[in-house]
Amino acid sequence: MKKLLIIADFIYPHYIGGSSREVYDFILWLYKKNIDFTLITRSPNSIYKINETDNIINKLIKQKKIIVINKSLSGIIKLLFTVLKFIKYKGSINIHYPILALIFVILLRKAKIIYHFHGPFAEEYNIKTGKKGFLFWLRYKIEKYIIKRSNTLITHSLYMSNKLSTINKESNNIIIIAPSVDINKFKIHHNKNALRSKLNLPTDKIILFTSRRLTNRTGVLELIKNFNTINEKLGKKLFLIVSGKGELEKKIKNISNSNSNILFLSYIQEKTFPLYYQSSNIYILPSLDLEGFGLVILEAFACGIPVIVSNKSGGGTEFIKTIDEKLIFQVENFSQSISEAIKYSMQKYTNNSLYFRKIAEKFKPDAIFSKYYNILIK
Repeated sequence: MKKLLIIADFIYPHYIGGSSREVYDFILWLYKKNIDFTLITRSPNSIYKINETDNIINKLIKQKKIIVINKSLSGIIKLLFTVLKFIKYKGSINIHYPILALIFVILLRKAKIIYHFHGPFAEEYNIKTGKKGFLFWLRYKIEKYIIKRSNTLITHSLYMSNKLSTINKESNNIIIIAPSVDINKFKIHHNKNALRSKLNLPTDKIILFTSRRLTNRTGVLELIKNFNTINEKLGKKLFLIVSGKGELEKKIKNISNSNSNILFLSYIQEKTFPLYYQSSNIYILPSLDLEGFGLVILEAFACGIPVIVSNKSGGGTEFIKTIDEKLIFQVENFSQSISEAIKYSMQKYTNNSLYFRKIAEKFKPDAIFSKYYNILIK
């Protein structure tokens, strides 16, 4: 089998987020399949940093199958030595993060470049910071260069494929492939009330769950600001669980703590996380922009619960539209529209967990990652 070089941003178990989870799941699949790879990633130092322990990841770091670059002079030297080690490399470079990959793309001229486009790098920076200065321009130029140099471009949705085409209109080598979900970890729990009692959650409420990066584009702040109105419309029967980390964490925590029907949990440990899907009735994806797909949709489906998404959830909206358009709410009429979607979901999909589980089973790691790997090495 051919060796594979992967370049990513931060990955789980050191960082939250869908793309970090996807890379983590993929390298575990490669490891279990005994496929040779080297992953180059960054050492996190941000509000999204977490401190989980993963024995396989630690083992791969010791074996130098995972090379972690930190933000220091020694990290830059380590990166240069790593590039020199691969200078004659003729295989595939699977890129998930453009800045760290730039030097490899410039120097490894004989390598095949496959860029996994998770989202427009510069546009994400603009939404996060509200700035369009030099750093915005630099991010745009770096990503455009890598896109133009890539043999193949991978995205999760037509929505993100269209975003990619706005950066480089000449891109005609785009492949859309969905993410995968570990359905052995995310399972249906058939006794919600027993699970809720274990987690100290109310047994007499409709529980909504959202777990997102707490940043402007994910819409969590809008959800909790509108929650009292939504709850009033549905007879005060709702309870909302919010989990996440990010620049809006303090504001979201303060609002949540003042509302007895909202539970804010910040980061939920890996072994506990699926239990909150399983104890809930509905998962809410309230994104306002740049949602490539939403791995959380598949995780919720694997646990047998429906997902309500906003009409601004990009690839998530695109996917849910193929299942049931009434599970999409309009952010322009936030409270009324999401109330109608919740009511509809409870009427149609209560006690119908196997329906969503069967959808999730189409996205098993073997089915998705075999296809993904074949794209990388062909």
